[in-house]
Amino acid sequence: MDRFAFPLLLTAVLLAGLGLQACAAQPAAKGDEEAAPLMGALDSFRSPTLQGELPFGEPAPAAIRDDARFHAWDFALDGAASVRLVTGPVDGGGETDTVVYLYREGPRGWGSTIAKNDDAPGTFFSDLAVELEAGTYRVLVKGYSRWTRGPFELLGLCEGAGCPGASEPSLGAEGDDCSAELACAEGLRCEGVARESGLGKCIDPAPIAGEGASCSEEAPCAAGLLCAGFGMCVPEWMRGSFTRAPDLAIPDADARGASDEIVAYGLATVDMGVEVEAFIRHPYPGDLLVTLSNPLGTEATVFDGEVDYWWGEDLRLEGPVLGFSGDEDVNGVWTLKVVDRLARDVGTLEEWTLTVTSRWD
Repeated sequence: MDRFAFPLLLTAVLLAGLGLQACAAQPAAKGDEEAAPLMGALDSFRSPTLQGELPFGEPAPAAIRDDARFHAWDFALDGAASVRLVTGPVDGGGETDTVVYLYREGPRGWGSTIAKNDDAPGTFFSDLAVELEAGTYRVLVKGYSRWTRGPFELLGLCEGAGCPGASEPSLGAEGDDCSAELACAEGLRCEGVARESGLGKCIDPAPIAGEGASCSEEAPCAAGLLCAGFGMCVPEWMRGSFTRAPDLAIPDADARGASDEIVAYGLATVDMGVEVEAFIRHPYPGDLLVTLSNPLGTEATVFDGEVDYWWGEDLRLEGPVLGFSGDEDVNGVWTLKVVDRLARDVGTLEEWTLTVTSRWD
């Protein structure tokens, strides 16, 4: 061999060796993620760093290091819940490329992953959202590749009845609102549910002594009853008042008028008496026609431009509304309509209150 050839050959071999070492030191490209280990007896040689119970709602800091490449938190659900697991930076630090895995404990340990997330949109951090049933779960966080190192925080969010610490829904007391989701306490019943709002009132269905008896100013009803309609004692819950303050403009000389709605609920079935209080700003109330419609659309006149109101006076109404049959539904939408029948003057419906006394049909 030529005396110059051997040194050149040796140099080439050394450079090739250095090149191989340099390639081996490069991190894996995206798409070459190292598979997460199983976390049971099969993985005793690569056990994760156990961080304990996942503190939902509080960031849990950790760091991927040479001696701690896998971090695990456990949590238990008593029932169905929506769970979200998000990694992020520690104290505004850099971005650590994480992968989040979720496992569920079974008869033979943790088994294989049931869900995972590598990168959330626009970041190398992870964001995993899952719907889970009752059970015990483990979250594993690892680096994207075997070269990934750095700190991170894991934030767990839980929503639903099965979440740790989730309280039982409170039960409504007598007089409280109720619905399909808001149940009443034992011994009470959700009555007068309006279709439009889905709300009713928790009432005590037990008879009250003196209910149905005749009454008057001289002969009042017993405790828990009120004297209604035609001089009959009914439970106090059968009368309800509902108020709105719409500050609603009344169009001038427009038969369509201005309408506002109140949803009455928590009453019996039909009315024994209907009252309206209203405050309407208008320079000449004599221009106005005010009507009230019940949930079935029956309309009754509240005010029809009585001449007692002169220019410059606001309209204040208070009293019974006549014209309802007393045999139509009371739970639902009641509509107050104000029409300004003459031009030049405009006004507003400031506030109104509907009071309905009901009975069983």
